[in-house]
Amino acid sequence: MAKTQISKVNTPTIYKTTKNAVKTFTTDFAVEPLIIHCTTTASVIVGSLVEFTTTGTLPAPLVINKLYSVITLSGTTDFEVSLDGVTSITLTSNGTGTQTFESYTTKIELKNFIMTKDEPEEKGFYYESVINGHTEWNEKGMHYVMELQLNLHKETTYATRLAYFKSLAALLYANVYFYRYIDAISAQLFRDASSDAVLFTMYKFELSYETQSEYKDILKIGFRSKDYVDLSKTL
Repeated sequence: MAKTQISKVNTPTIYKTTKNAVKTFTTDFAVEPLIIHCTTTASVIVGSLVEFTTTGTLPAPLVINKLYSVITLSGTTDFEVSLDGVTSITLTSNGTGTQTFESYTTKIELKNFIMTKDEPEEKGFYYESVINGHTEWNEKGMHYVMELQLNLHKETTYATRLAYFKSLAALLYANVYFYRYIDAISAQLFRDASSDAVLFTMYKFELSYETQSEYKDILKIGFRSKDYVDLSKTL
């Protein structure tokens, strides 16, 4: 399988998997086919991740337990969602029952970085074939791996550098969603071939230094998909 190639990645953002409080919403697809209307303050921002639930059926084509990205926000209650970060979901029904959503807005932007790895990682094992005696490769699946080198010394003050470091250190071995800007065109949540959000785990957190041994200013972090990822189409 060919590797998925990305020409440029700008200011990726990671989202913690902690959800905000459940909110109720309504829709009126005949009048406003793009609008999700929260009955109270939505507590989302552009870039927030939202997940919809219902006591009946969701407004079509929304799907339960699928993460969507907020791409526009009007006032404090109305917003539009997308799967690809560009195209708003057009509603074709209002659904039934009580409509609710939960959002993820706790995010950390990865600033001043160099992307050192951004590719699928093949997993499997070699074995000797009982048929012909040749060594064969058994492919078990593909994880996706992203590694970055962050330049902490580019933060303006020691206080901001320390706060940035602590916010990232708290995510070691935590599960996160990875939201990135591709080709400076659109912000996209990392999804698999079925448009489902891919859950990542931060497995690498290493400090080093650039010029002085007592001044640790280079941070290397790595993320691996928690499960195998279907990469049968371009992400």
